[in-house]
Amino acid sequence: MSIYDPRSRTAVVGDAVLGNAVLLADGSPAFPPTYRYAGTYLATVQRLQAIGPDRLLTAHYPVYSGPDVAEFLGETRAFADRAEAALREELAAAAEPVTMRALTERLGSRLGQWPGEANQFLSQPLLGHLERLERYGFVHRSRVDGRTAYVWTVGR
Repeated sequence: MSIYDPRSRTAVVGDAVLGNAVLLADGSPAFPPTYRYAGTYLATVQRLQAIGPDRLLTAHYPVYSGPDVAEFLGETRAFADRAEAALREELAAAAEPVTMRALTERLGSRLGQWPGEANQFLSQPLLGHLERLERYGFVHRSRVDGRTAYVWTVGR
């Protein structure tokens, strides 16, 4: 849930947008953004960009003001776009179905600077993008050794 106060032009967003990483107190990346529903997440970013608040209050970041608001929202959108593009590329190049574990291991260092053990948290946004790509008919789910795996279906 987010709140917008038009009098002060302040948006209180909590975890509704998460930049390109959730940060530690010292400002270094702790783990990837943990959104799940890619379409809803991107619509939230777009709505906040359209409102154009002067101040943005979040759960994990400093208070953003002025042009820093637009920059943070842009970083949020850019991460989601990069995550989906990397996912598409990885699946399209794969010769066989790819598990979520393999996807998080392969894409973690490509998408962020958080510690390697935090790559597991990339599963949430990747799952959201996979579900979206599956609805569009670009991805098909299969099973490999009892685990869910994903196959790129376009051009095959």
